[in-house]
Amino acid sequence: MASLSVEDLWLSYGGSDWVLRGVSFSLGPGVHVVAGGTGSGKSSLLRALAGVAERIHGAVVRGRVRADGRVLLVPQEPDLFILMPTVSEELEYLAGLSGGRYTAGELASIVGLEDRLHMRISRLSAGERQRLALASVWALGSDIVLLDEPLAYLDLWGARELVSLLHQLARKRVVVIAEHRLWMLAPLSPRVLVLEGGRLVFEGGFEEACERGFERLDFGPSCG
Repeated sequence: MASLSVEDLWLSYGGSDWVLRGVSFSLGPGVHVVAGGTGSGKSSLLRALAGVAERIHGAVVRGRVRADGRVLLVPQEPDLFILMPTVSEELEYLAGLSGGRYTAGELASIVGLEDRLHMRISRLSAGERQRLALASVWALGSDIVLLDEPLAYLDLWGARELVSLLHQLARKRVVVIAEHRLWMLAPLSPRVLVLEGGRLVFEGGFEEACERGFERLDFGPSCG
C-alpha cells in the first residue's frame, strides 16, 4: 500500500529564511489537501515530497522524506507536462510509456477525453488539459500523485469534472493537493493539512478545519 511521510522537514532557497519549518506527517491512500495562504510553503512542500526541491530548484532541504511508491508531481500549468500537439498523439505517447498496460483509447476513456482525440492541445479547455496531464498517472503507474493548485484556472464545471477524476485516483493512491479554495474539494472529504509561515498548524478532517476557520482559506458555502 502506498504511503508518504516526512519527519522534521526544513527547506530554504539560497540562504534565505526557512520556507518550511519542522514539518512532520504521515499519509496513506486518499485525498489530502495542503492548504495555506500565499507564501505559506505549499508549493515548496510538494517539491520536497517529489524530490525536486534540491535538484531543480536549488533548495536546501533538511529532514526526511519517505515515499513508499512511485511519485508524480503535476505542476499548476499542465501545458508544462504535455509534450505532443494533439490529444491522440499525447495519449499514444503515454500508452507507449505504460509498457502495454493501456492503449491510447483506454487512457482517453479513463480521463474522459474520448471525443477530443483529434483536437489540438491548444484548443482544449483548462480542465481538459488538467485531465490529459493526469493520464500520466495511469501510464506511469504512479502510486503517489502531487498536484499544485490544479483548480486555479478552472470554472465550476471544469472543477467538478476534475474532482470526479481525483475521486477515482484516490481509491488506491495517495493524492496530495496544494490548494486554498477548499470548498471545491469538500466532496472528496479530504484530510486537511494547514501551513502557516512554513509550519504545520493543523492536520485533520475537512469539517474540523472548517470549524477552525483559518484565515485566508476559502471554505465557501461548504462551511457550516
